Amino acid sequence: MQGLWLWMALCFLCPTVVHGGKVLVFPIDGSHWVNMKVIIEALHSRGHQVSVVRSSDSWYIEEKSPFYNSITLDSPSEFDESFITTFVARLLEIQREGKSFWTRYKLEIEHAEKTREMFEKTSEFAKMLLENKDLMQSIKNTNYDLVLTDPVAPVGAILANYLKLPLVFNARWTSHGTDYISLFQAADLWLMRVDFVFEYPRPTMPNVVYIGGFQCKPAKPLPEHLEEFVQSSGEHGVIVMSLGTFIAELPQDLADQIAAAFAKMPQKVIWRYKGAKPATLGNNTLLVDWMPQIDLLGHPKTKLFVAHGGTNGVQEALMNMQRLSRLHRDAPMKPMDSALFWIEFVMRHKGAAHLRTESYRLPWYSYHSVDVMLFLAGITLLIFMTFAALV
Repeated sequence: MQGLWLWMALCFLCPTVVHGGKVLVFPIDGSHWVNMKVIIEALHSRGHQVSVVRSSDSWYIEEKSPFYNSITLDSPSEFDESFITTFVARLLEIQREGKSFWTRYKLEIEHAEKTREMFEKTSEFAKMLLENKDLMQSIKNTNYDLVLTDPVAPVGAILANYLKLPLVFNARWTSHGTDYISLFQAADLWLMRVDFVFEYPRPTMPNVVYIGGFQCKPAKPLPEHLEEFVQSSGEHGVIVMSLGTFIAELPQDLADQIAAAFAKMPQKVIWRYKGAKPATLGNNTLLVDWMPQIDLLGHPKTKLFVAHGGTNGVQEALMNMQRLSRLHRDAPMKPMDSALFWIEFVMRHKGAAHLRTESYRLPWYSYHSVDVMLFLAGITLLIFMTFAALV
């Protein structure tokens, strides 16, 4: 009884202290939002206040959420469903023309054109945001601790620079070759959604933290109709196919070819596909608009995953592959715990400039060693001219 009273006294005398911060999030719509939302929910669970900047016609980002407050701009999105599906369909159309220099050239031109179009829309969005004096003053008055953004678009980095706030990137890869490279290099923290279990080794700075698999959760039981279909596969098991958010349908002839190939296999197939039903669809193939992907990948009867190589699919598959999963899980800290620790680290210390490279402060000619090369070329030329004069 005395122990109980002592415990209650300690609880009253030493209450739990939650140091809630304020995080301003500028996300990218589409599948990238799925990853960002997981971090936002985790930050909310830790007592942090999160605000999300979104466009009024956002594709995935809902205006009302229990996990964040929305800052909605009445502006077209730079990255909507129509834009990306048209782009992907065009790229697929060009690739099917065959492998040649001309095909490669057309792909590069199409990619460059769509990138230019996206950045024009991004620039309009950034201009509308920064020129809204009342909104910007409201954002300043909120006294955010940092900006969390996706480096696919530069608006988040521009906003952090304008507000003089620490910058944290949630990224799958680093960005190169943009006019905003100095802003990107000035980021306090890079949260990389990859893991060296499934990545090439590469040298990185101390402010790059690898959190691959942070969005993955344990597989849950399947809905009854899916479980029944999976169990009917017997000893052959199941193939799962999903090409992600952006490719919900394919050209009819290509879909027919894939369906015909699946029809010849002994396995059952679950295919996420929203297009017209392929004429060659076999009795072993189930078409679905949506699937509980991680639950299927974690099912013991799943034998193969056919995917487009997106972050979510790769990491979820990795979590359910025996050897790679053991390597991935064998870490001192869970990926999400690592992400939260470092975000809060940046909050506590008002940035993490001591962890990042200072190379972005160098002039371009020093960064690329142009001055060194010119000096060495000058010395070489001087020696050559001296030798020529002596001869």
